[in-house]
Amino acid sequence: MGFFEIHNKKDGLAFTTSDQQTLFAVSQAASVAIQNAKAYCKVRQAEEGLRQLSGNLLRSQDDERRRIARELHDSTAQSLAA
Repeated sequence: MGFFEIHNKKDGLAFTTSDQQTLFAVSQAASVAIQNAKAYCKVRQAEEGLRQLSGNLLRSQDDERRRIARELHDSTAQSLAA
């Protein structure tokens, strides 16, 4: 997923246990943030897909209503003509 590049401390001393714990905590927080960002992107994509499907459904329903209205109109006109 990613990495941290750690160099020697400026004073030349070894990293302490506290330094290591801090780095671990920061890396964990970064990992969670990256996972959240990826999940957010997936949710946004899913929302867009649902919006498109909803639009398609509404258009299909409207087309079907018009088709039924046309059939009713045509059958009524044929009945009156007969």
